[in-house]
Amino acid sequence: MNIIIKNIYDGDFILNANEEDTIEQLKLRIKGEKCILPENQILIYNYKHLDNEKPLSYYSIKNYSVICLVNIENEKEKDNEHILKLKNTIENDNETINNMKLDLKDQGYYEFEFNFEENKDIFSSEFKIGSYKWKVQLLYYSSIEKLYIYLRNINNEEFMIKSNILIRNKDNLDQYVLLQPFSYYYYNTENEKDYKKDISKKDFKSLIQPLLGKNNKLIMGIYIYIYIDSKANYINKLKSLIPQNENNCVLENEGYYEWTIDNINEVDKYGIESPKFILNNEEWLIMFYKDWNGYVKIQLQKWNFFNMPSNRNLYFNCVFSLQSENSNSCYVAKALPLIQCVNKNNGCIEFDKFIKTQDLSLLKTEKIILNLYLCFYNKQPSSKENFIKIKENQNSKIKESEEQKKIEKERMEKWENEAEKEIIKNEKDALKKEREIIYQKESELRAEKEIIYQKENELRAEKENICQKKNELKVENEIICQKKNELKVENEIICQKKNELKAENEIICKKKNELKVEKENIWIKENEIKDECEKLVKEKLQLIKEKTLLECEKKDIRNIKLELEKIKKDFNSQKINMNNERNELINELKAKEFYIKECEDQISQLNNKNTELKTEQYKNEIYKLVKSKGTEVKNYKNDYFEWDIDYCHNFQNIFSSEIITSGYKWKIKLYNDQDEYLSLKFYSVPYFSLAEEMDFNFASCVISIRNMNDFSCFIAKAPDLLQHMKIGNNSVKLKKLFKKEDLLKINPKFNNNYIIENNVFVLGIYIHLYEYKEVEQKNEVISIECPICLEKASKDTKLSVTICGHVFCKTCINEFLKFRKSCPICRKNIKINNIFDIFF
Repeated sequence: MNIIIKNIYDGDFILNANEEDTIEQLKLRIKGEKCILPENQILIYNYKHLDNEKPLSYYSIKNYSVICLVNIENEKEKDNEHILKLKNTIENDNETINNMKLDLKDQGYYEFEFNFEENKDIFSSEFKIGSYKWKVQLLYYSSIEKLYIYLRNINNEEFMIKSNILIRNKDNLDQYVLLQPFSYYYYNTENEKDYKKDISKKDFKSLIQPLLGKNNKLIMGIYIYIYIDSKANYINKLKSLIPQNENNCVLENEGYYEWTIDNINEVDKYGIESPKFILNNEEWLIMFYKDWNGYVKIQLQKWNFFNMPSNRNLYFNCVFSLQSENSNSCYVAKALPLIQCVNKNNGCIEFDKFIKTQDLSLLKTEKIILNLYLCFYNKQPSSKENFIKIKENQNSKIKESEEQKKIEKERMEKWENEAEKEIIKNEKDALKKEREIIYQKESELRAEKEIIYQKENELRAEKENICQKKNELKVENEIICQKKNELKVENEIICQKKNELKAENEIICKKKNELKVEKENIWIKENEIKDECEKLVKEKLQLIKEKTLLECEKKDIRNIKLELEKIKKDFNSQKINMNNERNELINELKAKEFYIKECEDQISQLNNKNTELKTEQYKNEIYKLVKSKGTEVKNYKNDYFEWDIDYCHNFQNIFSSEIITSGYKWKIKLYNDQDEYLSLKFYSVPYFSLAEEMDFNFASCVISIRNMNDFSCFIAKAPDLLQHMKIGNNSVKLKKLFKKEDLLKINPKFNNNYIIENNVFVLGIYIHLYEYKEVEQKNEVISIECPICLEKASKDTKLSVTICGHVFCKTCINEFLKFRKSCPICRKNIKINNIFDIFF
C-alpha cells in the first residue's frame, strides 16, 4: 500500500507501508525518511474524511488508504518570519538603486543545509530564482579565521540584484543571524559571475560560532531581488539603429545626451534651443523646429565651429529619438544613413522631416524627452583616386537603384492595366445579365403593383372600420378606467378601515393589559393601606403619650428662652467693650509703626555716617602712605577717585579710565603684564578748558584695591614720588604693584574675606600734587632749541608743543605741517588742531 506524505516544508513524497503496520511504526518510518520534525508533530488522517475526522488513533491501518500530513504550522510561521525579516532588510524602494532607473523582474527565496568544515569548499546545489540559475559557495580559512560566501550566477546576462543572507541553527529556528543586505551588478561576460561577501574573525566568533550545534550543521537562506536597467536597454536599442560604418572608419568614442522639452505644443516655426552640452570633449547645440509643411525639424550644431582649424574634420553618425516622459517604450527614433562630417565650413546637420507634427500626439504627453546618441569615428585618409572611385560607385549604385525603381514601376503599371481590363470585361458581362434580370423584375413588379392597389383599397375600408371600433373601444376603456379608479378608492377606504380596526384592537389589548396591571397594583395598594392603618393606630397611641411629654418640655423651653435673653444682653455689652478695646489697639499699632519708621530713618543715617567714617578712615590710611619730597615742594591739591571693576578670568581685560583734576586730564590704565603681578600706567594730558595759572607740578599717588562691601579689606601701595610732570615727560609706568595670588586668597587680616569677591573689586587712586617754592634758582634761564631751524628761543619767540610732547617754533611747525601731517621727530600723525601754544 502506498501512503502519500504531504509535507509543506519539504514537498510531497511517497512512502511504502504494509497493511499490518501500526500508526506508531508508520510515524517512525516517516521520521526516518525526510521529515525533520519530532514524532509528536506527525499526524495521520484518512484521506476520504480529511476535513471532518480526527487523526487516526487505532493501532492498525489494515484496509485503509491514508494520507499523512506533517504538522509544521509553528515551524512554517517561524520560517515565514525569517523570510519577511530578510525582505524587510532589503531596501523598500525597489525601483531606484544607486540612482539608476531599474525595473523589478524577479524575486525569490532559497535555503540549503550544510555541514560546516574548516579549509574545505562547501557548494549548494544549483537553484533557480526567476529565469536565472545560481550557486552558493562557502569557504572557511582557519589560519586567518575568516569566512567567505560566494553568490555565483550561471546565466550570461546583464542585470542588478539586491540580496541578503540568513544563517540559522538546524534544530532551533530561534537561533539565527541576519547579515547586512548588499547589491551587486552582474555584467554580460562569458564567465560565471561571483559576488563575494567576507565575514571577519570578530563577526564569525560573535555571530556564526554560537549557532554551531553538536553536528556542526547549519541552514543558510538567501533572498534575491533581480532588476533590469530599462534605460540601458533603451540606449542599446538606439545604438542598434546606427548603420554599419564604412571600411575606412574606426569607432573612436560614443556618447548619450537627454534634453527635456516641457511643452511640445508651445514650439513654433522659430523653434527652441537646447542648453550647451559636451560630448567627446566638444560643445554641441540642438535646435528643435516645426516647419510650414507640417513636419518636425531637428538640427545638430557644433558650437563655435568657425573657430575649428581648417585642416580638421570631425566624423560622426547619430540617432535622434523623441520619447514619452512616462515610458521608455513609447518613442520615435531615426538614424542618419551615412557618416557626417563637421568642419570649419560646415558646422551643422539637419533632419528635415523627422516626424509629422500631427503624429506628436502619439507620444501621449506634452512633456517629451529628446534623446541623442552620437558615435564618433576616426576616418582613415584616402587618396584622390579612391575618393573618386567611391563617389563613382555611389553614383552608379544610385543610378542602378533608380533604374530598378523605374522598371518596377512600369511592371506594376502594366500588371495593373491588364488586371483592370479583365475586371472591366467581367463587370460588363455581369451588368448585361443584371439588366435582363431587372427587366423581368420590372414586369413582375408592375403586376404586383396592380394587386397592391386593389389590396390598398380593401385595406383602407378595413382601416375605417378599425378606426370606428377603436373609438368605441376607447370610450369603453375610459368607462372601465373610471370604474377602476372608483374601486381603487373603495379599496383604499377599506384598507384604512382595516388599519383603524387593527389599531383599535391593539389599543384594546393594551388597555386590557393595563387593567390587569392596575388590578394587581390596586390589590397591592389595598394591602399596603391595611398595613398603614395599623401603623397609624399605633402611631396615634404613641402621639398621645408624646403630647404629655411635649407639654412638660414646653415649660422647660420657656425657662431656657428667658435664660438665653439674659445671655444675649450680657453678650451685647461685652461686644461693645471689645470694639472699644480694638480701636484703642489700632491706635497704639499706628503709633508704633510711626516710631519704627523714625528708627529706620535714624539707622539709615547712622549707616551712611558709618560708611562715611569708614571711607574717611580708609582715605586717611591711604593718605598716610603718600610719599612727600621734603621741603623742596609745597602742597598744592589732592583728590581721591574710585571705580567698580568686573573681574575677568586671569585679568585678561584691560581697565582704563580718565579723571580731571587741577587743570589736567589724567589717564589711568590697569593691565596684565602676563606675569604674577598687575601693573598700572599713569599719565596726564593738559586740559586747558579747566586749567588754572600754576607752575609745573610734581605728583605722588597711592593705588589701592579693596573689597566691594568691606572698606577694611584692602591692599594699598604707594610708589616712589612721581617725576616732574612737565610737557614732554608726562607718563609713568608703575610695574609689579600687586601680586595676583594675594588678591584671590583668603587673608586672616581681613576677617577671612576675599579682596576680590564674586569677580568684582574696587580700584582706588589717591593723587597728591605739589608745586615749586620760590627759591633763588628762579632766575635760571631755560634754553629751548627748535629742531627745525636749530635756533635757540628767546622771550619774544612764540613756541608751540605737539600732542607727542615735542617743542618747535610756531612758524616753523605751521609751515612744516602744510606739506606733511606728522611730527618731524617721532613721525606721529598730527593735525593743526593738535598743536598748543606755550608761553614763558
